[in-house]
Amino acid sequence: MNPQVSIIVPVYNSARYLDTCINSIVNQTFTDWELLLIDDGSTDSSAKICCNWKDRDSRVKCIQKPNGGVSSARNMGLAHASGKYLMFVDSDDCCVDNILELLHHSIQNGHDIAACRVTGFKGDVPTIPLLDTVYEQINTINNLYIKYGRAGLLHPPFAKLYKLDIIRKYNIRFDETLSLGEDLCFNLDYLDHVSSGTLIDSPLYLYRDTTGSLSKRIKGDYADIQMYLLDRKFRFIDEHCIQFDYRPLAPGIVRDIFLSLCRSDASDTVKRDSINRLKQHRIMRQCRFKGKLFDELIALSIRIIPPLILIKFVK
Repeated sequence: MNPQVSIIVPVYNSARYLDTCINSIVNQTFTDWELLLIDDGSTDSSAKICCNWKDRDSRVKCIQKPNGGVSSARNMGLAHASGKYLMFVDSDDCCVDNILELLHHSIQNGHDIAACRVTGFKGDVPTIPLLDTVYEQINTINNLYIKYGRAGLLHPPFAKLYKLDIIRKYNIRFDETLSLGEDLCFNLDYLDHVSSGTLIDSPLYLYRDTTGSLSKRIKGDYADIQMYLLDRKFRFIDEHCIQFDYRPLAPGIVRDIFLSLCRSDASDTVKRDSINRLKQHRIMRQCRFKGKLFDELIALSIRIIPPLILIKFVK
């Protein structure tokens, strides 16, 4: 008999935190699940940890594949999932012990997706106080987009329960060609086919902040991918007549794209071309003195100053 919930955990060199992650799933109050550990060609002891858990609990499955990135690992999990519902968990995160019980309860009565809030942590897993957990039923795609957006849930695939039959029917997958933002695209593709959802107003998913003090070098295609993701959002908004005002956010978005581009490893020619594309992008038209003064000044500078001069000034 198929389980109610399939849980997909992509694993790549996650040995340091993997036991904590898996423990938080195995100890769930809701027990009708299968756990798919997708080892994406790990070179540390992650594969051994996965196999050990498979031997300890019959609900745990370990699938090994050559390294292909997190999207290919999640897609492998989708191919093997057999539950009615689907949840993603990242291998360095963990969950409150009743997340499955509450998400499963809240998605009933015909809802197509259930989500909960997320809390970040560093170091030891925090103790989450017991709360009177309530969930909000969201019966329009407009409100679903806005409420999930405000809760920071549009981008990540975790902290949600999806219906596997919707994913299978519409062949929804993670785009393995994208180096970032594939999660957002997956969620928008899924939301294209839902009519209602829920939001649990409690932080049941625990996101581990593993960022270090050293900043990573930004790839040269970062700005173009960010503009592509904005296009995806705007297209979704237009197609579903979402009443969302980007004007207060637009200057900050433009600032982040521009500064990241200037600090990236792209050549000046590539930066110039990307800035010219940014100058013509729809997000620029949303910058109309609704944001912070510094951000508005950056948007104004992009409009009037030649890109190569602007790049040298920021350097």
